[in-house]
Parts: sequence; structure tokens; C-alpha cells
Amino acid sequence: MNFRISPPVFRSEFKSEQSRITSTVAEAAVWLRKTVPDEDAVQNCEIVLAEALNNVVEHAYKYQPDKDIALELQQTEASIEIFIKDSGDQFPGVPQKKPLDPLTLDLEDLPEGGFGWMMIQALTKDIYYSYTDGKNSLQLSIAVNSNADSNH
Repeated sequence: MNFRISPPVFRSEFKSEQSRITSTVAEAAVWLRKTVPDEDAVQNCEIVLAEALNNVVEHAYKYQPDKDIALELQQTEASIEIFIKDSGDQFPGVPQKKPLDPLTLDLEDLPEGGFGWMMIQALTKDIYYSYTDGKNSLQLSIAVNSNADSNH
């Protein structure tokens, strides 16, 4: 008999309100700390979750409350996989990574927004986005050091 062991999973469906994002990220953090041995990866995941979910509220739903957001986290041996789904406006696409050189950067050239995406890109190893049948699907992957000590 072959048994397939599923990876640990956290699931939440909630409304597009700031208070729900805050409480969902907090609930996810509790689950992550019980499941993932790498505290750095857990902290990176918290930041990425807050930024990505706030982007859904701000850009996909344009601050409309009572819209549905679905979140799933899966822990694998090498990563935390984040899946976010919503039925808001289509995202124009994941911005390309543009390295900022602090030695040559002119403050006049700084973009007005997009710093959340820069943070997300810096903290993830993979990003996948699709828009199908009126639904946004975002998958983010955060590297986990499986040899990390969660008590550091």
C-alpha cells in the first residue's frame, strides 16, 4: 500500500478588510511558528503575506469591503508556498526586478510606488501569477532552511 503524506496546510477565507488581513496574518504566523523550523523564513512570510494581501485590497478590490480573499499556505521541505486567490481587477503583471544601486541612485528617479513588490521579490524565490475566469491567482515561494533552529 502506498501512502502519500500531504504537507502541512493552513487555509483561510476572509473579507477584503484591513482588520481581517491583520488577524489572518497573525493566525498564519502562529501556524507557521508551529510548523516551520526556520524563524527567518517565518518572518519573511509574514512580511510577504501582509504586502501581498494589502495589494489585493488596494489594487484588485480598490478598497471595497466584503470581497472574498482565499489564502493557503503549504510547508514543504524546502519552502513555504503561499497561494492567494481573489476575484478583483486583473493585476497588470508582476513587476520585473529592477535592482536599485544606492551609489548611483538619484532620489528624483525613485518610483512613487511599488516598494511592496520590491520587498516581496527580495524575500521570495519564485512568483507565479495568473488571471483565469475572472480570478487572480498568486503563488509565492519562500525558501526555508530545514536545518534552522526555530529557537534562535
